[in-house]
Amino acid sequence: MSGFETGLFKRPWVRYGLAVVAVAAGFLLRRALSAQVGEGLPTYVTFYPAVIVAALLVGLGPGLLATAVTLVVVDYWIVSPKTFFWHAELVEVTAMVLFAAMGVFVSVLAEHRTQELRVANERLRQEIEAGQRKEKDLAEAELRYRTVADFTYDWEYWRTSEGVLLYCSPSCERVTGYSAPELVANPELHTTMVHPEEQGVWQHHVCDVTDEPGPRTILFRIQRKDGGIRWIEHSCQPVIGGEGKFLGTRASNRDVTERKQAEIELQHLRQELARASQITTAGQLYSGT
Repeated sequence: MSGFETGLFKRPWVRYGLAVVAVAAGFLLRRALSAQVGEGLPTYVTFYPAVIVAALLVGLGPGLLATAVTLVVVDYWIVSPKTFFWHAELVEVTAMVLFAAMGVFVSVLAEHRTQELRVANERLRQEIEAGQRKEKDLAEAELRYRTVADFTYDWEYWRTSEGVLLYCSPSCERVTGYSAPELVANPELHTTMVHPEEQGVWQHHVCDVTDEPGPRTILFRIQRKDGGIRWIEHSCQPVIGGEGKFLGTRASNRDVTERKQAEIELQHLRQELARASQITTAGQLYSGT
């Protein structure tokens, strides 16, 4: 882990201390090289990296400090030992001035680049936070949608025009005996579970929805996975995209078996009453003759 990641370089004494350490390292390196190859090394050869490192790593102030410390070290210990720069020759003073200009230029350039990086990092941080907020909002929206959709009592689904199930609520298992994954994996079950006597009604309905999309409601029987027969009230309407594109059909299927059985029993009762009434009337007519 680097100093920037731990925030260590945010402390001023560390930043400026690094500049002094870099210059000291450059001076010691020069002494070591001189011991190996002799005198005659370019005056500032080992100090350029010190200024560049200080400027790039810790900014404008440390870069300028490294430049100033280098000039003092070079003047006092290398160019004119134990004296100040005004005793140096013109060429040496010129070299000092050029080095100082280079140090200022590098420090300013590094600071400018650092500011650009800070701005870019801040922009990236904001984009990441915005992306995280969007992901959180999407996750919460999906949770709300799933909560509403998955916990509906009726069997809900969204089916494309190609017959692919994009969504199927878990209630399908209570109604049909088939689980949602089974229906999604085998969309043909939607047709095969329809009672044989109701196939014509179902196929006509599918053609109507495909040819002329619009709200529809039909009543038909299905055969459950366990063989049981249930009455289904099927209501559907087209799903239209933002550009008017047909995206499939949204359907709601309600098990109305008990209601249908009650209607059938009521119809039988009415028929029995009508038959009884006819018999009574016939008896009265017969007795009156």
